[in-house]
Formats: sequence, structure tokens, C-alpha cells
Amino acid sequence: MSNEFPSSNSIVSIVSKHRASNSSFRKQTKRMNRVIIFLYRFYVLPIFGIGKSMLVIETIGRRTGKKRRTPTLHNSFYTNTITLYSARGKNADWVRNIRAQKEKIVFVYKGFKRFRAEAIFVDEPEEKIKHLQFFCENYNGAKFVFGYNRKKHKNIFDTEDFRLFAQTLEFVQIIPI
Repeated sequence: MSNEFPSSNSIVSIVSKHRASNSSFRKQTKRMNRVIIFLYRFYVLPIFGIGKSMLVIETIGRRTGKKRRTPTLHNSFYTNTITLYSARGKNADWVRNIRAQKEKIVFVYKGFKRFRAEAIFVDEPEEKIKHLQFFCENYNGAKFVFGYNRKKHKNIFDTEDFRLFAQTLEFVQIIPI
């Protein structure tokens, strides 16, 4: 039994293997995102409870100035604020769009709610580790997203691999305004 973290069949591993250089993977994810956004905007996905783990964030494109909508997974971490995480880290387009804005204001579609919010980046290495550890310990989705298995990875939080992995992710807290 391998002790690798994140496991090779997790979302984070799959996304990291297909970085921006793989155009066919990007085309597939863009197509999938369009379908998700369509279903979300017409309240189909929120009816089925998808709003509990996913939201759509609307940013302004850093080059074009156009509105860009991206479905993202989220959780309320130990800070009790909505926290988004990017498997692609700083390379995700929505992260780069928010970083390019001066005011860091986004529009959020969460379930049946719509609201403006301020995006605050978690840049402190220790905070990122706390966020990731809290997610792994408290949410069953950690197995799907990161490949975290409580039995197999019970001592993973003290390892250097875990610390390095936490630094590759991007955490963004959403504060409604």
C-alpha cells in the first residue's frame, strides 16, 4: 500500500498532470465548465444540492476585461468563511484574474444566493497548512479531491511532503460585502 499524497487518482493529481500545456484537457474542462455554469444559472444544480460544495465565481478577465464565470469547489474551513481552493494553484485563470484586480471584488453564485464579495488570499505558509489539514480531517471530500485516506495517511500532516503540497495550492477566502 503506497503512502503517496496526494494519491494518483485524486482530482489534484489529475489536474497537475494536465497543466496549461495540454490544450485538449483545457478544452474538455472548458466545455464541462460551460455545462455546469448553464445548469447552475438556471437553478438545476442548486435544486440537487450541488450548491453545498460548489459555487460559481464571476471575475473580470485580466486581459479582456470581460466577465468570466468559473465553477469552483469550496468549504467553510476553521475560519468559518467560505474558502475556495485551486488545484492548479497560482496558474488557475480565476486566481490570476482576481490577483490582477486592484479591489479584489468578485460576484458569487452559491446555491440560490447571489452576492458580491471580497477575495482575500491565504498567503502565509502556516495558514495554508492549517487549511489543508482541517479540510483533510473534517471533510469526506478530501478523499475525492486530494486522495486523503484517514487510515493510510494518519501521520501525513507532519511530513515535509504535506508542507510542500500545501504550498502548491491556492486558498482564497470569500467575505460577503
